[in-house]
Amino acid sequence: MGRRGPKKTPTKVLKLRGSWRGDKRPLDDPGAYNRPAMPQYLTGAARTEWKRIVPILEKMGVLAECDRTMLALYCKVYAEWREADELCKSLLIKTSNNNIVQHPALSIRTNAWERLKKICSEFGLSPSARTGLAMAPKSRDTAGKGRFFDKNKNA
Repeated sequence: MGRRGPKKTPTKVLKLRGSWRGDKRPLDDPGAYNRPAMPQYLTGAARTEWKRIVPILEKMGVLAECDRTMLALYCKVYAEWREADELCKSLLIKTSNNNIVQHPALSIRTNAWERLKKICSEFGLSPSARTGLAMAPKSRDTAGKGRFFDKNKNA
């Protein structure tokens, strides 16, 4: 049986949200937060997506070297979804018996889309996954009178 309850929020994400729990929890550093090398087996649309998404994830500060496999999986599924989407120009096709049926690539596209959404949520690549994910405001003086007054606010 797996763990119960919602998945743990990474410490770095808690800190980005400005949560006090980010300071209480020991840092769960998965390694150096830097760009993993692009796998050689990525081709075509998967390779293009890697080049597009890696700078975005770096800017968000959530990409680590250990994410290479998960990111490659995201790019492969993205390429699969794009290919199935291109095949589905027409939602219905005629069979050799003149029956009209749903295009077989529609189920492939739908399946790839569901997998893509799940992977995107792991990286915070959807609006709901990013809810509350913003740079924490500059810390205020929490001692003395500074905790009652905002130094940056004009009177």
